[in-house]
Amino acid sequence: MHTHDFDWLLDPITVDTFRREYLENKPLHVFGRAADWFTGLFSLEDLEHILWQEETQVARSVTLLKSGERIFPARSNATRLRNWVDAQYADGATVLLPAVGRFIPSVARLQRSVERFAGGHVIVNAYLTPPGAQGFEPHFDPHDIFVLQVAGAKHWRLFKPAVVLPTRAQARAVAVWELAEPMTSLALKPGDFLYLPRGVVHEARTQDDASLHLTIGFELPTWAEVIEQCVRGAADLSLALRRSVAASPEPGPELRGVLDELRALGNTADIVGQAVERIRGTFLAGLSPLPRQELGGSNPLSVRSADDYVERVHGMLAEVFTTDTAVHIAFPGLGFTHDDGRVPTTLNEPLFMEPALRFIATSEAAFRVCDLPVGVGDQAKLLFVRRLVMSGLLQLAGSAP
Repeated sequence: MHTHDFDWLLDPITVDTFRREYLENKPLHVFGRAADWFTGLFSLEDLEHILWQEETQVARSVTLLKSGERIFPARSNATRLRNWVDAQYADGATVLLPAVGRFIPSVARLQRSVERFAGGHVIVNAYLTPPGAQGFEPHFDPHDIFVLQVAGAKHWRLFKPAVVLPTRAQARAVAVWELAEPMTSLALKPGDFLYLPRGVVHEARTQDDASLHLTIGFELPTWAEVIEQCVRGAADLSLALRRSVAASPEPGPELRGVLDELRALGNTADIVGQAVERIRGTFLAGLSPLPRQELGGSNPLSVRSADDYVERVHGMLAEVFTTDTAVHIAFPGLGFTHDDGRVPTTLNEPLFMEPALRFIATSEAAFRVCDLPVGVGDQAKLLFVRRLVMSGLLQLAGSAP
């Protein structure tokens, strides 16, 4: 009987070799192991048992994926959920069941072993893909992943990183023009294992066979987090660090040298302003929307043309901030609710959208869709505004200003 731990997962690669040669450096494909390597860890029977016997928990989390789109089930009884999943799968959708360690003790034990190695958040998701299907378009993850091929086969194409070792804030879609020839193409067969550092662009597709695999996503503490904790610890002893930005808009002399070092490290002059924007953005995204927004809702199709006037929802706060690869806008209501509470998030756009987002975040009057200060056509502006209406930031103006 196998011990489902981290050493077993990597075998025949040792943990030291993995850490030294592959971790955050390059993909690793372990192949040629017995097809029943993952027997006893997870199986198609386990997935079916979860889907059909644990309806209450599954109905809150199961997702279907088709050509990059996520399809969520409507609230229904067990029989309707089962029939809906069957119909979507038959139509080419991939079944995604997150956090399967909640249901399968062997998976939970492996997850704990990976947590011991990583020292950060770990989640294990199951993916069941029908023949000739693809769940996600080419994309990258802001965390490292292990892929465990349990049954069937899946064909992967790996591209060079869109962002090297990205943070969560740097997560974004991958444009078609960014995709060159793949670095490698490979087929995962039962018993195979694949490691991908965060940032590596990838896509996976089935051919003649269906596929069942587990993906272990794991986060690693970074030096940025270590330094952040150092600063928090120093704040216990330093009054200058404990002062608020509201009371002291400019850093005191004790902090200027440290900030100069960080400016040089990050190659940015306005490191303080950007940090303040990110802090405020995280705060706003974690707020609940005002009650009238919760009750009212917004129909994006209410904005019919680029000549229509729109405005920020009354009482809405918004903050815009940038990273090196994207511009982000945060506002109340963007956080989504999990079992463990509200998780702040942001809307992420290409950097050329920064003038438009800052205009929206600061404009006090209604404006025409076509007047957004960004160099794209009216149809693109209309689609963008509709997204913001659906997200709860904008609404159709009652009248022109």
